[in-house]
Amino acid sequence: MRQLVAFLIAACGMHAAIAQTETSAFTLTGHGVATPFARDYQCLGINPANLDLPSGYEGKRFTLGFMELGVSVFSDVLTRDEVRQNIFRNRLQDLTQEQREELAFEFTNGTNGADIDLMTAGFALQTNKIGSFAFSSRERVNFYGKMGPQLAEVLWMGFNAPYFDQLVLQNGDTITNSGSLDEETLSQVVEGVASPVNAQNLSRLIAGTRYSFSWMREFNFGYGKRILSAENWQLHVGAGVKALIGQGILEVDATGSQTRVFSSMAPLFGINYSQLESPSESQLPSGAGSFSPVGFGLGFDVGATFTVKDRLVVSAAVTDIGSMTWDGNVYEWADGPVTSTSSPGLDNVGFLDQVLDIADTDGLVDWQGVPSYTTQLPTAGRFGMAISGKVVRMGVDLVTPFNQSMGNIQQAFLAAGGELSPFRWLHLQAGVMQGGNYDWKIPVGIRFTTKEGARELGIASRDIITFFTENHPTASVAMGFLRFRF
Repeated sequence: MRQLVAFLIAACGMHAAIAQTETSAFTLTGHGVATPFARDYQCLGINPANLDLPSGYEGKRFTLGFMELGVSVFSDVLTRDEVRQNIFRNRLQDLTQEQREELAFEFTNGTNGADIDLMTAGFALQTNKIGSFAFSSRERVNFYGKMGPQLAEVLWMGFNAPYFDQLVLQNGDTITNSGSLDEETLSQVVEGVASPVNAQNLSRLIAGTRYSFSWMREFNFGYGKRILSAENWQLHVGAGVKALIGQGILEVDATGSQTRVFSSMAPLFGINYSQLESPSESQLPSGAGSFSPVGFGLGFDVGATFTVKDRLVVSAAVTDIGSMTWDGNVYEWADGPVTSTSSPGLDNVGFLDQVLDIADTDGLVDWQGVPSYTTQLPTAGRFGMAISGKVVRMGVDLVTPFNQSMGNIQQAFLAAGGELSPFRWLHLQAGVMQGGNYDWKIPVGIRFTTKEGARELGIASRDIITFFTENHPTASVAMGFLRFRF
């Protein structure tokens, strides 16, 4: 429980991923339009039908890439400087009780999300007769978070939260929590207690809360081929299969009629499950390596792309069809009344500081072990259109969730953008996008190609507005410097 709460609050301070719609492809982030524009191994997880589309560089049929990174952090609550301080692990200013109350309100009314996608290696090969093939390996970390009102109060205000109507002092006396105690009195409090009349079960206390965190390692193989063609048009289809290895997952969903709280974390997270009174039969042995997997899964992508004179592209796909089975260190929250806390509340909004602070405090409730847990992959539908000229490319992209998986985007995502290439080696990108887990954003990017596309590198951001405003920041970067064509 201690580590789970650490993740909950940490994610509010610096969220590390959800369902980044263009994955780690730095060539796409700058305009946000992925479904019709993605090519070679970068279209894996987006639309495998694009594998057989021409690269645009004559004679280049093999593409190879390494270490392409996409990171995006969004907060409705923290300012731009606070997000930056979280990223670089600078401790934030200690909070007063008044500031804690304000944060409890803000975290109740704000959402936070993040995406980390690191493609460690990828390649694609186009052939004349049997189609095109591609492979990529990547790390996918996803997060989305929103606190319910009572949970936000309990975590930020601690024993001074209105939920705890009685306070125990150092001398053993019990006083009423009036909510307006002075700092001297609060310094004497050692515990907050909810009387039997007011105590609520955990499921009710966390009502309105929705959090998800997952870290998966993906190995994706795709195939695409042209199946119909005429003088002016072509139809391509493609499919991809991905093997998934789970390093950790945390789900807290108390937004519907049923409450779900579930965790399966690898040893690298440092959670001491041996202290639990009822260890899970899925608990990994004490000597398990830090990166021992706790889940396995299989997913599929399918797509189709229609082109006219290599100028107009209409592209559609369904991605992440499948599920994960978590069978290592699997635990659920045991629902029961929350009666007390000894925490004074969080004293700052720093991400890593909170992890270290909360890890040593008592949890609100107990864990109970379960043998395994199955989760659905974040299935989504994609549709995009693009038109290309010699100097300008423009397109639109729509991504919509097909299920309520905790790792999925929360609402439909729409992007419109393009790329201007004043020179063969220089490509300037810009666009506008809205939805997914983010507010309105203006992405920008720049990429360079050398020796007729033999080498490509670039950098992009999902939101240029963040550089000029303080609130609702999206700290984002996508970059790649090791992309080659032969």
